[in-house]
Amino acid sequence: MIRSLLAALALVLCFICPAPGHARAVRVAYYDNPPVLFRDQSGNPVGVFAMLVEHTARARGWELTWVHRPWAEALALAQRGEVDLLPAVAYCQERAARLNFTSLTALINWAQVYARPGVDVSTFLDIQGHSVLLLTGDIHARAFKETMGRFGVRFEERAADDADAILRALEARQGDLGVVNHLFAAHRASGYKVRATPILFNPIEMRIAAPKNGDPALLRALDEDLAAMKADPASTYHQALRRWIDAPRDEGLPPWLNSILWVAVAALLLFALWTVALRVQVRRKTGELEDKNLRLEREITVRAQAEKALREAQGSIAGVIDAMPSLLAGVDAEGRVTLWNHTAWEQTGIPRPQAMGQRLDDLLPHLRDVLPELAAAAASGTRRHLPRRVHTQGNRLRYEEITVFPLADTQTRAVVRVDDVTERARLEEAAVQGEKMLSLGGLAAGMAHEINNPLGIIVQSAQNALRRVQDGVPANDRATDNCGVELARVREYMEERGILRALEAIREAGARAADIVARMLTFSRPSTSQRTLENVTDLIEEAVALATNEFGQDGRGGFNRVGLLREYAPDLPPVPVVRTEMVQVLLNLLRNAAQAILQDGAPRSRPARIVLRAGLAPGWVRIEVEDNGPGLDPALRTRVFEPFFTTKGPGQGTGLGLSVSYFIVTRNHRGTFTARNTPDGGARFTIALPLE
Repeated sequence: MIRSLLAALALVLCFICPAPGHARAVRVAYYDNPPVLFRDQSGNPVGVFAMLVEHTARARGWELTWVHRPWAEALALAQRGEVDLLPAVAYCQERAARLNFTSLTALINWAQVYARPGVDVSTFLDIQGHSVLLLTGDIHARAFKETMGRFGVRFEERAADDADAILRALEARQGDLGVVNHLFAAHRASGYKVRATPILFNPIEMRIAAPKNGDPALLRALDEDLAAMKADPASTYHQALRRWIDAPRDEGLPPWLNSILWVAVAALLLFALWTVALRVQVRRKTGELEDKNLRLEREITVRAQAEKALREAQGSIAGVIDAMPSLLAGVDAEGRVTLWNHTAWEQTGIPRPQAMGQRLDDLLPHLRDVLPELAAAAASGTRRHLPRRVHTQGNRLRYEEITVFPLADTQTRAVVRVDDVTERARLEEAAVQGEKMLSLGGLAAGMAHEINNPLGIIVQSAQNALRRVQDGVPANDRATDNCGVELARVREYMEERGILRALEAIREAGARAADIVARMLTFSRPSTSQRTLENVTDLIEEAVALATNEFGQDGRGGFNRVGLLREYAPDLPPVPVVRTEMVQVLLNLLRNAAQAILQDGAPRSRPARIVLRAGLAPGWVRIEVEDNGPGLDPALRTRVFEPFFTTKGPGQGTGLGLSVSYFIVTRNHRGTFTARNTPDGGARFTIALPLE
C-alpha cells in the first residue's frame, strides 16, 4: 500500500515539477536603482522587481541568469536583444517604439530635485543659473531639461553615472542641485547631507521590458503572475512592497542573519495563534499601504494636472506676448534681459536664447538712458511714459514711444515696451502740414486780392507813361506842339537820363508781380479744367522736353549737364488729371532738381543725375523725381511747401513753385505730395494720384 502511494506521488510530481533538463534559460539585465532593483553586498539581485521576476521564474520553471550593468549599458543590451528581460524600466512612448513592455504597471515613481547644503530653491524658476546633476540616459533627466526649456530657465548640466553618485556629489558640494527618482531618494537620501526640495515632476509607470524581437510569452507570463499577486495581499508582490518600499534599507541583510530569520519564522509558524495574529497584521498593513498608494496616486494626479495647467497658462501668456506688435523686453535688477518677445527678435535680428541674460543697453544701445527709468519705475511701482524720441535705424529715421511697466515679486523687475510710431508721426506731420497750407492758402488769397488793385494801377501807369513818349501818336504830337518842344528831343532826354529804362523796369516788375498774384490765387480757386485720362510717362516726357527747351539749352540752367535715369513700370494704367497742371508740377520739380544739383556751379565728386520713376500701388499711380544733390535740411523739410519759402538767392525764385504744385496735386487732384531725403543724401519728391 505504501509503495503504491509513493509511486502515485512520484507520478504527480513528474507532472507538476518541470524536468531540470527542460528548464528555460532567461537572461535578465539589471542595474543599481535601490530599492526598486539593485545588487547587494553579496553580488545578488535584490529589490522589488528582483522578487517579482524570481517569483515568476520559480512558478514557470525558468533558469535565470542575471547580468549586472550600469543603466545605460543595461538598456543598450535590451535594445540589441542580448538579454531577454530588463526590469524596472520607466514606460514612455519613445521607449515603447524600441522595446516591448508588460501591460501591467508594478510601481509608480516620480522625480524630485535635491539640493546641497546652503542652496535654497522652491520653484522651477529658482533653478536659474545653478548647476544640476543629471543621470545619463535617464527619463527624468530628459523631462527636466524639457521643463526648463519651456520655462526659459538656463542651468549648467553635469552628468552622473548613477543616483548614488548624484547624492555624493551634492554632499561634496560638486554641484548645486540633483535630479533623482523619489523611491531611490526615500531609500538612500537619509544617508547623505542633502536637502529635499518641494520640486516634484514627471510621474512615470515602472514596468518590465523585453527586446522587440524577444519572446512575447515571457511578458505574458509576468503580466498574468503580477495580476494574480496584486489581488492576493499575502503574495510576493505585497511582501516586496512591505520589505523595500514601506521600510527601506540602505543595504541587504547579511547571509547569516537571513538564515537566523528563516529559522525564527519557521519556529513561529508552529504557533497557530501567532499565525492568526500575523495574518491580521498583514491585512492591516496591506490596507494602510494601499491607502498610501491611493493617496500618492491622487497627489501625483493633482500635481500632474497643476503642471499641465501651468504649462498651458505659460504657453498662452507667451503666445500673447509674442503676438504683440510692440517690442517687449523685461530686465532684472542688474539690467539683464529676462523677457524678449518675437517682435524684439524680428526688429533687432537677435534671437531670444542669445538675448536672455545680456544687458539691455548692449542689445539696444539707443535705450541706454532708459535703464534709470526702469529702476525708478520698479522702485516706485508706477508706470512711466517717456517722451517720443527719434531713432536712426540704418538710413531711416524712426519715431518711437516708450512705456515702462514695473513688476512686483518676480525676477523681472520691469518691462519696457517700445512702439514704432513712425507712420503715425508722418501722418500727424502731414495733417499739420495740410492745415498749415490751408491757412496759408487763405492768407495768400486775401493778400492777392488786396495787392491786385494797386498793382494794376502801377502797371497801367507805367504803360501809359511809356505810351506818352511814343512816336506816331496824335495826342503826343499835339501836346508837344502846344508846349513848343520836339517829341524826339524829349525822348532823347528821357533816354539820356534813364527814365525810359526805369519805366520799362517798373512795367516788367509789375508784370512779374501780377504773375505772383495769379499763382497766389490758385490756393483759393479750385481748378475748373476738365480732367482727362492721361499716360503718366507721356506727362513726364513732356515736362522733360519743356525743361530742356526752357532752361537747358542756354547753359544757364545747366539741364543739359544733368543725366536722366528713367525707371518706368510697364503697362501703367491712365490716370485722370488736368494735363497742363500736372506738366506744370513736373516741370517745376525738374527745374528745382537741376538747380539743386548744380547750385553755384560747385564742383561735384559724382555725375549729376535725376531719376524719374513711375509705378503702380493699389488704387494709385506713384511718380517720383529724385536727385543726387545736397538734399533737404531736416529742420526745413516741413516748410518746402509753404508759400514764399525759398532757399535760393534774391531774384532767383519767388517761393511759390512748390506751394502751387502742392495745391494742384492735393486739392485739384485729391492726391498726396511728400518730400524726403534719399539714403545717399539727395532729395526725393513723391506724387501719388488716385486712379479714380
